[in-house]
Amino acid sequence: MLGTTGAHHLAAQRGITPAELRYRPDSASAIALSSRLNHQVGVNEFFAQLHATARHRADGAAVTEWWPERRCAALWGDLARPDAFGRWSEPSPAGQPDTIDFFLEHDTGTEALSRVLAKLDGYTALAEATGITTPVLFWLPSAAREANLRKLLTSSDVPTATAVHTPATAPDGPAGPVWLPAGSTGPRRPLIALRDAWGTITPHSEPV
Repeated sequence: MLGTTGAHHLAAQRGITPAELRYRPDSASAIALSSRLNHQVGVNEFFAQLHATARHRADGAAVTEWWPERRCAALWGDLARPDAFGRWSEPSPAGQPDTIDFFLEHDTGTEALSRVLAKLDGYTALAEATGITTPVLFWLPSAAREANLRKLLTSSDVPTATAVHTPATAPDGPAGPVWLPAGSTGPRRPLIALRDAWGTITPHSEPV
């Protein structure tokens, strides 16, 4: 969070004015006071862990797309409003990169589980409207929350998987074997291996 003093300091370092930095204290304060700040931080942390995993592996793994909530809302908000859209890529034994697209639902435990699951109706409608079926990943704050969600997640018309927030010290973070597809009892799969759980999935086109 950048305060007024920090904004002036940063602008001075860059040899510009705070206005040229486009710093707005009213916007900064609104973000700080927003009830969604922790939620947004959690989404950012998810992708930060993926980027960290890619840097640690140094084998070509990468977050090749990360579309934030606002962009997703502009594209699909009349049907579904994911917290983010992502694309993760890893090298395959055959030499060509394996890639998986996904919608992220970052759960902080503040919503009723029935409301969380109701979001899948929008993703189903989106898949029917676009002809593109994209996996929905529920990223949950505790093992108990995940277990309770899975009790209600008896079926889904779109590919769905769940996992519990991984600590920053986890070797592979959300790229690792932490994901459990809906309807499966295990073992948990790495992010890229979810592709095999659901067969062929049409990827999204490149952003414009």
